[in-house]
Amino acid sequence: MRFFPLILLALSTLAHAQIHSVDSIKETIRSRNIRTIEEFISELPEDILTNYTLMHTSKSLHGSSYAEPRALLFGSTGQWIVSFNGSLHQAAGEMVEMMIYNPKDKTYAFHELDFSGTTPILKENPAKCLACHGSNPRPIWDHYNAWPGAYGDNDDRYGIEEYKYLTSFIEKAPSHPRYKYLKKLKQGYALSRPGIRDGMTERSMMNRNRHFNLVLYQQKMKDLTKEMSLHPKFPKIKSLLLYYLSKCYVEPKSNYQGDGPDYQNPEAVIAPMLKLIENEKAPNLQSPFLPDQFLDYIFSRLDVDTQSWYMNTRDLVTYKNLRDGSDRQHESWLNYLLAEMPEEQEKFNFVDLDYQVMKIRQASLKNKSQSCGEYLKDAPQGVKSLGPVLPPVNTPDQTMRGERVCSGTPRRCETIYRNLPQICLKCHAQTESPGKIIIPFHAFPEMMNAGNSFLPKKMLSYINSRAMPMRTNGDTQLFKKYIDNDYPKLKKYLEDLIKKERP
Repeated sequence: MRFFPLILLALSTLAHAQIHSVDSIKETIRSRNIRTIEEFISELPEDILTNYTLMHTSKSLHGSSYAEPRALLFGSTGQWIVSFNGSLHQAAGEMVEMMIYNPKDKTYAFHELDFSGTTPILKENPAKCLACHGSNPRPIWDHYNAWPGAYGDNDDRYGIEEYKYLTSFIEKAPSHPRYKYLKKLKQGYALSRPGIRDGMTERSMMNRNRHFNLVLYQQKMKDLTKEMSLHPKFPKIKSLLLYYLSKCYVEPKSNYQGDGPDYQNPEAVIAPMLKLIENEKAPNLQSPFLPDQFLDYIFSRLDVDTQSWYMNTRDLVTYKNLRDGSDRQHESWLNYLLAEMPEEQEKFNFVDLDYQVMKIRQASLKNKSQSCGEYLKDAPQGVKSLGPVLPPVNTPDQTMRGERVCSGTPRRCETIYRNLPQICLKCHAQTESPGKIIIPFHAFPEMMNAGNSFLPKKMLSYINSRAMPMRTNGDTQLFKKYIDNDYPKLKKYLEDLIKKERP
C-alpha cells in the first residue's frame, strides 16, 4: 500500500502543523493521480483505517443506510477524521468529508473532497458544513453512552434486528469497493461475549463509539483546561478548582471512585457547597458529581461562554454533559489541569489507567488530608471572586423540546419528542429502526447560542412555504391539522430562536 506524504505528516507530531495546508492536500492528490474515492481510501494509513465507527442513520450531508452506512474514520488520536459512505446513489456519495485538528490554535478545519468531476475538488470550511458545525467549527458527537444513528448506539450494544443488519454488512464488506479497506471490521465488531440482556447483545470488542468518545472528549478536556489556566482570574480560583477536582469535599469514609449523579439542576448541589467554602467551612458530601457541571457553573460566572464546550447534538439549553466514557472524569480533568500547574504536580501521584481502548493518566493526592486543608484555606477567595449567578435562559416553546427518558438495566436514555407534529414524523421516522427519529430541531438552540441563525431561518422558510410538508406527504387531512394546530407552534418556536441572534 502507498501512503500519502501528507498523511504520514498527519501522524507525525513534529510535522503536524503542515497537514493544514490545502495546497499540500491538492498536491498530494495531483502527484498520486487520485481520481476516485476508492483510490483515496486505499491510500489512507492503517491507523485511520483501523479506528472508526459506522453510522447507519446519519444526520450529516452523507446519506446512509444499514446496508451502506456512513464510515467515520478517526484514527487513534481523533485529530484527523475522514468520512465517506457506500456508493454514488446515496446523498453526497461522491464526497469525502474531513476534519483536521490544529494543535496551535486548537481549532478544526473542515475539508470537502468532491470526486464528481474528472478532477477532485477540495473545499475548505464549506458553508454547508459550518451550518451545523458552527462558525468556530467543532466535531459533533454525542457523549457516552448513547449515540443515535450509530451501530451500537446503546453503549456499544446492539438490538437483535440491528445486529442482523450489522452481521450482513460485515459479510459483504470484503467485496465492497470502499468498505473493503476497513481494518479489523469483523474482529472489532465481534461481541465481547455471547448473550442477550434486555433485548440487547453484549458489547462489541472494540467499543468503537466509546473509543471515539475518548479520543474526542479527552482532547476537548485538554484544550479547555489550557483555556481555563489562561483566564485572568485563574490564580484566584486555582485552589477552589483543585479542592473540587481532587474530591476533597467527599466525606472521609466514602470510597466512591467514579463520578456521581447527573443532576438536572447542578446549582442545587454546587451553590450550597460553594456557600460553605465561602464561609470557610468544609463541605461533606457522600459522592462526587459530574465535573463538567461544576466547571461550567464556575466559568459561566466568570463571563465565559461555556456553550462552546460541548459536542453533543442535543439541546444544550437543557442538556449539557461532557462524558468521555471513562466514568472517571475527575481524574481526566484534574490531570490536564495539573499539566498547566507544574508547581502543584509534586503533591500528586500519577498512574496510567487502561480504559480498554486507550490509556488515560490518573492524578491523585499523595496526602489528601494535608493538601485538601491547604486548598480549602485558599478556596474562599476563589468563591468570592465569582460573578453573580446568571438568570435562566428564556427558552422557546417547551412543547417542542425533547424529553430525556431513561429506563432499564443497564440504564438506556433516549430523547423523545412527544409533541412533534405527526406530519414531521412521516418523513423523519426511520422505518428500518422503529423509535429512532432524526429531527433537525435539536440543533437550533445550540446554534443560536453560538450566534448562528442559519438553520432556524432555513427551517422557518421551509415551514412557511406550507406546500413543502404537503408535497412530501400528500395527506390532506393531516396537512390541515398541521396548519391549524402545529404550524403556529413551530413558527413561534423558530422565530423566538432567531430573535436571540447575537448582534
